[in-house]
Amino acid sequence: MKYCTWIAVFLCLMFVSPPAQGAKETSPVMKPIILSPQKPATVKNNTSKPTFSHPANSAKINAFLAKINNAKSLKDLENAFKNARFTDSELRQMEKEFNKGHYKSKMNSLKQKANRQSKTDPRLKAKPKKIDVRKLKGDLKKNQDMKITRLNKSAKSMTARLSRTTRVATSSRAASLHSASAARVPVPTVIASGIPVPTSSVHITELNPEVGIIGQRMTISGSGFGTTRGEVSVTVGPRGSSNRQAFSCPIQSWNDRRIVITIPLDCESMVELREQRFGIGSEFAWIYINPAGDDPGAFENTEVFIDRERFAPEIDALSSYNISPGQLLVIEGRNFNLAGTRPQVRFEFGHERIDVDADRFADNYIEVRLPDNIEGLYETPGRLEVTNLTSLKATRNITFVPAEEIVEMVSETMRATCVTRRPWIFCLAGQTYRHTLHESTLRNDWVVEDSWLETHPDGINAGAYYLHEPTRGSAVATSRIEVWADAYSSANCKEHLFLKGPKGTFRQSNFTP
Repeated sequence: MKYCTWIAVFLCLMFVSPPAQGAKETSPVMKPIILSPQKPATVKNNTSKPTFSHPANSAKINAFLAKINNAKSLKDLENAFKNARFTDSELRQMEKEFNKGHYKSKMNSLKQKANRQSKTDPRLKAKPKKIDVRKLKGDLKKNQDMKITRLNKSAKSMTARLSRTTRVATSSRAASLHSASAARVPVPTVIASGIPVPTSSVHITELNPEVGIIGQRMTISGSGFGTTRGEVSVTVGPRGSSNRQAFSCPIQSWNDRRIVITIPLDCESMVELREQRFGIGSEFAWIYINPAGDDPGAFENTEVFIDRERFAPEIDALSSYNISPGQLLVIEGRNFNLAGTRPQVRFEFGHERIDVDADRFADNYIEVRLPDNIEGLYETPGRLEVTNLTSLKATRNITFVPAEEIVEMVSETMRATCVTRRPWIFCLAGQTYRHTLHESTLRNDWVVEDSWLETHPDGINAGAYYLHEPTRGSAVATSRIEVWADAYSSANCKEHLFLKGPKGTFRQSNFTP
């Protein structure tokens, strides 16, 4: 019976727990038997912060742990952590303390407080900016197309006006070359019959030049011309054909051995325009001298050529003296369309030669379009050339205005981080980096179009912003950027800089620091 009683007492002692420290007892319980002669410690009700002793830690570690207990914010710990310069061994000792839980809870509390405060950082209030590259380039092309459309509309109006005007294909020199004496006359009998009169005292020994250029002078040498001025005519038409016509020649001088005449412009009506070595058309002809008195005179075979110089193209005006890719240009002038042939048009800008075909043309105007795929040229002064059937050229100064393009430049990644390799210590000291990304002068008509910062923050209090943003339209591209990360955050960013300039001319040499 006594044995069973002791077993029951032992079981009661095993399953009954003592009351919690500082708590009041609510019912009587059996107290455990104290087998050790030591005096139990006295438990006090105390609401103050617990104190911790670290006999195994160094004084430096203990001092820092004490600062964590008393810290009001992470900023309180920042300088202390920097100045302590803990070794890896000391960091491992602190890690053991943090694993006990109290310090980890304290740091979490400070972190949450820092995150709440970081939401009010004025740097976070700036609205993030992002540029749609396709829209930016599309807007530029749209504006350029509208400008070209306006210019082309104006050029079309000029074409419509000139197409209603008829202009004779002659140069401004033509009036001075015409003569009232250069009238059509009957074909001389000796030429019509082909049999010269043998009793004539007139003898022709030389024509200089050997062929006549219509509108220019010819010298006839020989004898028996007499001292009294007679008449000289030129008969033009194919040999053996009845389709011949004689024209009286203006006489410049006359003596017995030498006569100077001008081949009359009316001869052109008998000559077909076509490209030849000495002109743009020729026909067989006879020079006939009819001296004063009853002498039947004499003739000499020759050819007459149309004078290329008199039909050289001439430019009076342009619809625009600046021209861009895709733009219509109307050239006003004369002698562009000879014998229905298409005039040739060439633009010369520096070393570039650009040949274009006329869309529309008449004798007094040409309408051409500069191809829209021309690039790689800066704004360049040059000249316009027009060549017609005569192979002679008319020129006029003109300036090439290039189409523009937008080029995107992306910088290297800039970073700031407040994340350590030991998660328990978090980040006590934030990072702030200021970058002068570029301070460059753009050349050759390149300017800043726009820019934005592509920022990727990880955490609440991190980001990037411009201290100095590149100025739109400026030829000086300056970027100063600040990247920061506090309170267990990190951030990285890239700058997207958009430059505008002549299409196809961008080189790194245009972007010089």
